[in-house]
Amino acid sequence: MEQRLQKVLAAAGEEVAGRAMGNVAPALLGGVCVATMRDGRATAVRFDPPTGLRALVLVPSIRIPTSRARAVLPERYPFDDAVAAVGDTALLLAALTTGRHELIGEAGRDRLHQPYRARLMPWMDRVFALCRSRGALGAMLSGSGSTMLALFRTSDINPRTAAGICTSVQKIVQSSAPGTTVSCRVLSFASKGAIVA
Repeated sequence: MEQRLQKVLAAAGEEVAGRAMGNVAPALLGGVCVATMRDGRATAVRFDPPTGLRALVLVPSIRIPTSRARAVLPERYPFDDAVAAVGDTALLLAALTTGRHELIGEAGRDRLHQPYRARLMPWMDRVFALCRSRGALGAMLSGSGSTMLALFRTSDINPRTAAGICTSVQKIVQSSAPGTTVSCRVLSFASKGAIVA
């Protein structure tokens, strides 16, 4: 597993690999991955995806380049925000690995990027609140945005519920960005990574 990851990252180059670890590791390994890159060496730990959860993925037609989403982030963060981020990350992993799904919302209270990126996506907080009001355990940006996702217990999300949420999200997004469309999909967690022939 690690060797496969190292080969792909080496081929990508250090600049790309260092920034893409959070995408490359789960794409190759499947499941849920924790990945880091230090001194040109990747380390990734994979664990089985949680059972009983589905993700509602909301994709606005507006694309926000990662470089633009990074540009709104501060160069330095308050110490308390950094400490909270470490604790919330640990809590999210604990929630996913122990089945304590009710903790997902508490663990998803980001203070490092979402508050800053909200100015690029003025609809974000309203969409998250809507998803939570419709039964989502938590809602967050996917990467740097503009894609958002909401995690639901499998029993709380179905095509009809998803369609209703999507219609409401469309209205919220269009109130800030007229003409923008939003596509929605309910996805399961992939237990296997990509197969390279």
